[in-house]
Amino acid sequence: MGDELEDDVPDNKRNLRTDARVISLNLVSYSRHDDEGVLAEASMGRTLDISPGGIKLEVDHHVPLSSVIDLSVALRDDVISIKGRVVHLEELKNGKIGMGIQFVDVDKETSETLRKFLSV
Repeated sequence: MGDELEDDVPDNKRNLRTDARVISLNLVSYSRHDDEGVLAEASMGRTLDISPGGIKLEVDHHVPLSSVIDLSVALRDDVISIKGRVVHLEELKNGKIGMGIQFVDVDKETSETLRKFLSV
């Protein structure tokens, strides 16, 4: 795939997250723009887990590491729009790609919606 996968990442670089993850399956749409702001790709996936600081997605194909993507995530009756950076890629047992996303530039309203979702 050209980017680091789980087996290629040294043990000292794994599990660097500080927030507890909540296992949760939610629909997600995401898009990535190139350096000129032109839409480079758009697709859908689902969450595998979510935390205040990020999300793990199950997708059909990967986005390059360090890419910033725009996400729309369904959380019960709410849909949040949030930016994230691809920080981890791994091949899943079902043949799909696990993509770890670290949230960036989270506004107060989105942070509160996430907090409510995670506290239930």
